[in-house]
Amino acid sequence: MLVVESYLKKFRLDYFLETGTYLGETLGYIARRGLQCISIELSPELCRQAQIRFKHCKNIKLFQGDSSQILPGLLGQINKPVLFWLDGHYSGGITATAETHTPINAELKAILGHPVKQHVILIDDAHCFDGTNDYPYLDDLLRLIREDGCYSVEVSMDIIRLTPKKG
Repeated sequence: MLVVESYLKKFRLDYFLETGTYLGETLGYIARRGLQCISIELSPELCRQAQIRFKHCKNIKLFQGDSSQILPGLLGQINKPVLFWLDGHYSGGITATAETHTPINAELKAILGHPVKQHVILIDDAHCFDGTNDYPYLDDLLRLIREDGCYSVEVSMDIIRLTPKKG
């Protein structure tokens, strides 16, 4: 949460969008700072719990469903830089899975194709990018990002971090 907060401050962002609400800890932490927040959760039960928890928070919008399908539509309504926290993958237990264990390929394709190129994109669980369970290999993902040319990328503390290139 502190990593996310540091990027929000550094890049002076007012909008936060996460995939994978889970128990809502990150969402609640960021929303307390007054930012406009959107969260997409695949699990109907986890989304219902988040709706109850955040029912009085006017700066939070929750969506239930597959982020690979919902995110492109939401991006059509966004015209400012956003901090994306991409963590909407199946991880066992009470989490849900769609046709794939992770929607990361579709999520990243949608964001990289968005006309705003000043987003900050943080992808959790870099250790999962090993070519299994629908994850691309980390090297392939990094190559795709670098070929796009709009973002610098680094991997640190199990987070893949994309920041806008200057100029």
